[in-house]
Amino acid sequence: MESANINIKMDTELAKDAEAVFEGIGLNMASAVTVFAKAAVRTGSIPFDLMIDPFDRKEHQDELARRVADYESGKSQMIKTTIEELEMELHG
Repeated sequence: MESANINIKMDTELAKDAEAVFEGIGLNMASAVTVFAKAAVRTGSIPFDLMIDPFDRKEHQDELARRVADYESGKSQMIKTTIEELEMELHG
């Protein structure tokens, strides 16, 4: 089998973090990219869902900041509820 050299540019910190993850599961960067490429070829697509992280959206960040400010000012309280308590409310 002939090998091809592929050069990839990415953020240095991202590369270090990714290498640490891959190392933790016994892969190096080249092996991880090969696994990704094989999965893409096998499925005919990117082998995972691509979506925007909802917390990256400005309106969500603004809402979160507003809620934290309300909590810190005493305007609202944090409510701790267990699954059992919610089920009791719903089903009596």
